Amino acid sequence: MLHLGGTEADGVILNWLSATDVARVAPLVHEGRNDEQIVCQIFVCPCGESDEARQRASEFIATYLNVGMYADYQRWLGRGEILASMREKWTAR
Repeated sequence: MLHLGGTEADGVILNWLSATDVARVAPLVHEGRNDEQIVCQIFVCPCGESDEARQRASEFIATYLNVGMYADYQRWLGRGEILASMREKWTAR
């Protein structure tokens, strides 16, 4: 996906990455060229209550990161062990 975005498109839009993840991912996008764009999507949860924002964010994160290919991507980034408990709870419903 990253290689394809860099070689066949104008770049990629990334999300759910840390700054160190970008350093790992960028070479896969820039393989062979150096004019591709890498854009990062940042999620916000505007609301007046921090507990409500945390709850909404938690539900959103769990839903998103348990989709097969996104879960695989996070495992590839090295988060498999950290996210394993969430994945087990998600699978058990």
